[in-house]
Amino acid sequence: MRARNLVLFAFTALLLPGCAPHAKLLVWRPAEEEIQGVNKLVILDLDGEEPYGRIARGALEAQFAENRHYTLVDPAVLGPARSIKNGEGTTDVSAALAAAKSAGVDAILTGQVVSYKVDDAEQRDSHVSFGESTGKGKGASFSAFGIGIDNNHTITREASVSLTVKLLDVHSQQVIAVRESSHHVVAQQVNGEGALPARERVLTELLTTCAKDVVALIAPHYVPADVTLAWQYYGNGTDDVSRGNELAKQGDWPGAAASWEAALKLNPASHAALHNLAVAAEARHDFPTAIRNLNKAMASYPSTLYHETQKRIKDEQVLYLAASRQVDAKRSAPSLVQNQAAPQEMPASFETPVRLPPAE
Repeated sequence: MRARNLVLFAFTALLLPGCAPHAKLLVWRPAEEEIQGVNKLVILDLDGEEPYGRIARGALEAQFAENRHYTLVDPAVLGPARSIKNGEGTTDVSAALAAAKSAGVDAILTGQVVSYKVDDAEQRDSHVSFGESTGKGKGASFSAFGIGIDNNHTITREASVSLTVKLLDVHSQQVIAVRESSHHVVAQQVNGEGALPARERVLTELLTTCAKDVVALIAPHYVPADVTLAWQYYGNGTDDVSRGNELAKQGDWPGAAASWEAALKLNPASHAALHNLAVAAEARHDFPTAIRNLNKAMASYPSTLYHETQKRIKDEQVLYLAASRQVDAKRSAPSLVQNQAAPQEMPASFETPVRLPPAE
């Protein structure tokens, strides 16, 4: 009886949600703002304390170049207008818009670096504790009194980056999108224990996050999503399902799909393989195949996980189609600027190196 209970306990533990394998995939999201008629984009140095405006521009250029929704134009085409400052020390937007129109640019992105800093605060304190103990031994009683002193040295590192940006239509000279993005991090080290992030590294990471927020405002974009995979606990194809799960966790979705297909050949009734093949189809944005495989899995075993996956895939399909419509609208819409200048290559002197991903 005890052995049987142990077997049942082990089997039940395998079914717990916490045991389910997880993997990451990229999902497509539409831009938060509907931007029409913009193809060629110039990003200006942001206003603010130097050199942070140039650094922020470099981070924005890197993220927009990776996104590839807009054609980035070298701000050098604007000539002196790109560095003109008014009496308050900020960019002369009117001059920049006029120069951008002459250069055949559709929109300019400008703004301000509100915060770009990292500060350390140190605190030293002592804590005095008192203690007393009593006891008996060999017919006699005794008491003891003690004083303890704890010295603590705490370093608190707080970093913050905050940007405000606006997208201006060169043709109408109107603001068509605005975003304020702020991110910060706080870390502590007490008596030498605990990791403090490197100052420049944490600022770079925060700035990159702010730049991604700006991209999400005006361009369709990818974001990572966590997905849950299904287990197969026994029967033919179990090893192939497990192998596919491991490959998916490593990001190898084609390899994972091949393993789950192999499991399905050995065991056509494997609802776990069908569910995971649905997720693999979602990863490559093949939503009809994903829904078809998932319906087969649910017909065999309508688990809670499968229902949750079905809802997520249908929601992702709606968002994917919305992002696709934005891309199609950009391709078919004429530029807002009538006189188009020949596009210029991005120079290698940008503040942040840019590596374009390979074409799919």
